[in-house]
Amino acid sequence: MLKGALAASVTPLRDNGDAVDDDAFGALVDFYVEAGLDGLLALGTAGEGILLSVPERRHVADLFLQAADNRLQVAVQCGAQTTADTVVLAAHAAEVGAAAVVVIGPPYFPLDERAQHTHFLAAATACAPLPFYVYEFAATTGYQIAPAVLARLREDSRASTSSSARKP
Repeated sequence: MLKGALAASVTPLRDNGDAVDDDAFGALVDFYVEAGLDGLLALGTAGEGILLSVPERRHVADLFLQAADNRLQVAVQCGAQTTADTVVLAAHAAEVGAAAVVVIGPPYFPLDERAQHTHFLAAATACAPLPFYVYEFAATTGYQIAPAVLARLREDSRASTSSSARKP
């Protein structure tokens, strides 16, 4: 389970956003450490994860974990357009030492409850035994995660939730 204060990190890019800036990760992570944070979320909405290719996302996860060097927790957002890509990214995050995996539902085409459960359970299984968080952000995906799906995931795995829903 993640603990303490975490920042949703940007992903350092160069060439007008067309390339990952490998050399900038050390300074960015140092900034988070010096600010007293306990961890960071890589490749979330602020980190433009969904806009990067699978190889770029794997590379970015590697760079954040290398720069962190166990000085803070690194959670990696692995949600992608397809379940297959999500599973690949979740398994990679577990293999390279992420503290947790976070998954947003695929954007654009709303998933029904059965498809939501299948998608999230596949990702949770791929990164087990890491902590797994469902990232609900209906403003970007176009749909909410059904409460029944979250209840089933809690029974089937160790899933938790994270929400970017705006409260009135």
